[in-house]
Amino acid sequence: MLWGTTGTSQALLGPGTTPVGVGATRLLIGAVALLAGATMANRGALVGVFTRRRLPWLVGGGAGIVAYQLTFFNGVARTGVATGTLIMLATAPLVAGLVGWVVLRDRLTLAWAAGTLIALAGCALLVAGAGAAVRVDPLGVASAVGAGVSFAVYSVCGRVLMTTGVDPLTGAAAVFGVGLLGMLVPLATADLSWVWTPRSLAILAWLGVGATALAYLLYQRGLATVPAAVASTLALAEPMTASLLAVLVLREPMTPVSAAGLLLVLVGLAAVGLLSSRRRPARRAP
Repeated sequence: MLWGTTGTSQALLGPGTTPVGVGATRLLIGAVALLAGATMANRGALVGVFTRRRLPWLVGGGAGIVAYQLTFFNGVARTGVATGTLIMLATAPLVAGLVGWVVLRDRLTLAWAAGTLIALAGCALLVAGAGAAVRVDPLGVASAVGAGVSFAVYSVCGRVLMTTGVDPLTGAAAVFGVGLLGMLVPLATADLSWVWTPRSLAILAWLGVGATALAYLLYQRGLATVPAAVASTLALAEPMTASLLAVLVLREPMTPVSAAGLLLVLVGLAAVGLLSSRRRPARRAP
């Protein structure tokens, strides 16, 4: 739900911003917040997390975060925000489920599949209810699919890290530290002239600390006991939250189709969440 505040926050930033600039800046602030928190909590744990066994998962998780930022922005620019987001959301749970099954043998259940389909149907209604124009651009669709794959890769890598005894704060900080290295070039080349106003700094503080650092920390904590496929499905609370904020904060109309979509998302998430709470912890990673 914290991720669902990003769209409204970016809209409140006003003109002059660029998607890559906002994404790179929020990742920078989020990484600094997580690294500072992990260092103050236990400096030795942060240094000690970089072992040979964990390094591939740390690099994979960091690469997933960076690739998500870049491919998602390109996807929504070419296909539209609503269409690109829907394609990404439909891709992430499927890929996370398949990769999680291969790596950790997390079992895919019929109940998970049904709940995910219900929630995705709700997301589709949210898009339709908003009256968003659908643009079919092959490169845009491929980018949106790439964003879903990237998020799924991050989810699985974060899930594996939780099976190796890493605490959520240290794991999230380490992954974001690696990801920050991959965002240095986009950050250095982005137009950031819009950043230096009180309004922009306040909104970016929320985007970096609340909608990035805290959100990913909570997600990382959830991955300790929830399979990557289930976690990716529960992340569908993001478009539901974004739709509610668009109505409450940005004064956009709530159509009957959108209301039906919100209800379906809630039903799907409730079904998946209740069923996943009965699952056993993940097996240890190889």
